[in-house]
Amino acid sequence: LCFPLMVIQMKNMARMVFTKPEIEGLNKIYGRFPGDPVLRMEYQTKLKAVFEKHQCNPLKSMLMMAVNAPIWITFFLAIRKMSENLVSFETGGVGMFMNLSVVDTTYILPIATGVVFLLTTELGGETGQPANMQAKYMKWGLRGLSVVMVPISASFPTGLFAYWLPSLGFGIVQMGFLRIPAVRALFGIPSMQVLREATLAANAMAAPAGPAPVVIPDMTFTRKPTAPQGSGGSDSKSRKRLKKKN
Repeated sequence: LCFPLMVIQMKNMARMVFTKPEIEGLNKIYGRFPGDPVLRMEYQTKLKAVFEKHQCNPLKSMLMMAVNAPIWITFFLAIRKMSENLVSFETGGVGMFMNLSVVDTTYILPIATGVVFLLTTELGGETGQPANMQAKYMKWGLRGLSVVMVPISASFPTGLFAYWLPSLGFGIVQMGFLRIPAVRALFGIPSMQVLREATLAANAMAAPAGPAPVVIPDMTFTRKPTAPQGSGGSDSKSRKRLKKKN
């Protein structure tokens, strides 16, 4: 059910990449006057026009998180409550995980969940977005979460993993499917190569210009400088006139 939302989010994130050069240009112009309220309003107006031009919105990049978060929380609370009250959870599992109401003492399911979550983070991070420091910190934070969630989820009933693992696995399949060039073209999503080129162009424009080279003028004379008229030349002429008079 969330697949159409994922397509919308990926298209929006791709369009956001193409807005980066124009936004950097506006930042360079209006960033020199941070305290002017009139220029700030003008900047916001032009920034909105850039988003409308490319048919994107920064808030749409959080679409999947906004939809998935309440779903995950609802399923978490519901399954945990059912594992405490439903007798069928004691025999509703498969193989060595027959009892879904108890914790997994082998740590197999918590570790598998952490690994699958890490794969989701790595695949989901390759969207062509500019590799700024904020994105890097966020990705490392999700990587750390995939490690921390192993000991935390070890105290959860096994029935929760029956929902988490298939859900995360299906998400990986979706992301892999949307990385196929023909599929991206079908849904109007720019290819990864186009996004990488746009990212490089945006990063090059955002890079600060280096200091201007200092040019030292050449002070070497090709010939001996002549004395300016009216100084040494006039003195010699006046001396000759005095000699003739004497």
